Amino acid sequence: MNQNKPGKLKPALSVMAMASVLLLNGCANFQGISPQAKLMQAPETAAQNDAAWDAVQWPQRIGGENLAQLIATGLKDNPGIDMARTRISAAATSEALARASTLPSAGLQAESTYQRFTETGMIPPPLGGTWDTNNQVTVGVKYDLDFWGKHQAALKSAISQKAATEAELAAARMSLAAAIASQWVQLNHHAQALELTITQLKLRQRISELSKARAKAGLENQTEIRQNELSESALLQEIQQWKDGIDSAKLQLALLLGKTPDYAASIAVPAAPVQGLTLPPENLPLHLIARKPEIVAARWRVEAADAGIAQAKANFYPDININAFAGLSSLGLDHLLKSGSAIAGAGPVLSLPVFDGGRLRASLSRNVAEYDTAVYSYNQSLQSAFKDAAEQVQSLQKLNEQRKIAESARQSANQLQQLATLRQRAGTGTDLPVLQAEINEVGQKKNLNDIQSKMTLSQIALIRAIGGDLPATN
Repeated sequence: MNQNKPGKLKPALSVMAMASVLLLNGCANFQGISPQAKLMQAPETAAQNDAAWDAVQWPQRIGGENLAQLIATGLKDNPGIDMARTRISAAATSEALARASTLPSAGLQAESTYQRFTETGMIPPPLGGTWDTNNQVTVGVKYDLDFWGKHQAALKSAISQKAATEAELAAARMSLAAAIASQWVQLNHHAQALELTITQLKLRQRISELSKARAKAGLENQTEIRQNELSESALLQEIQQWKDGIDSAKLQLALLLGKTPDYAASIAVPAAPVQGLTLPPENLPLHLIARKPEIVAARWRVEAADAGIAQAKANFYPDININAFAGLSSLGLDHLLKSGSAIAGAGPVLSLPVFDGGRLRASLSRNVAEYDTAVYSYNQSLQSAFKDAAEQVQSLQKLNEQRKIAESARQSANQLQQLATLRQRAGTGTDLPVLQAEINEVGQKKNLNDIQSKMTLSQIALIRAIGGDLPATN
């Protein structure tokens, strides 16, 4: 009797592999099913794992510790952020399951059956026709050889899906940080405008007092007095608008921070203007856009869908598994633990799809459609990012030109104010031209504050468009 039974395993595998190849001609095939979408290539695509997703440094530069602390509060315990983290955990579990499929599996099976053995079967009398226990304890090992890479494709898809969810978490953080920063800039703008408008009102009230005194002396008519009253009324209305804007901005900030409306009262009004304004370089490096979290996530979705196609195609080929077992088997418990009860075996198992009613082709068609959808989504995300970045760069350039004009106008107003002050001190002028010049200068400051706020909002939008801060000139 041949005792070298395990040596026949390798020839058996070869025979089964050859048989499976021959049978493939009669199996389902995936001819005519292929992706149609063409993937756009981002210029100088940045390494996805090294994407600079920064929600801390640029807020510190723009709004100092005040803004940085607000964003940190908003990112903490935010439901949207927590949900994104949960998706990462689910994706990590899927990856672990896919990785487990590439490894051998083992299991223990114990069986004990009390039964009557037939007298006309494999066990003849005197055991046949008696009652006894049939006992078996085995350890089984199963390993899928994965000739066609099905499990590797599933693992690659799971890894890509997990990377996509991580990028989506970064996108959620970036989106929330940008929204908080934008609302803070609005609050800052309203606060600075309110302070300047109050200064204008005080100056206008002093002018009104002078006009009334001049009218009593017969040096001025009632027209100028009424005009001053109208100007005061307009400034009072503007002050109320700025106060309402502050309340609205604080409320929106409270909601963005995940707090109740009552929390708005505790939000401090910025005491200083927006700082750290940065202009983009004349030629914005387009590869920066490739690091945007949404684009990176979309690119990983494409990778996952591509692996899904490979996995679906592998289903068209036969599965070849190796099953092995070893253990003990006996009739009656008294012999179970004896050496003569030892059993062992190993062999290949072939599973070959022949007739499936079109299920495999339909499954592959679905995966191909998912791939095309992922590619189109990625292309659209890339084009939108290019468009957003270009618009914000253009907006910043135009606003910067307006800022230069406004700064020149403010300097001119300041010089007029200084000249009026010199005349007043020299006795060749009155207080009225000085006050009027001060009002004009404050008006130019308000205009400059408005432009700088718009520039900061556009800068935040650009940071959002490229997924992080940018190398630029101040």
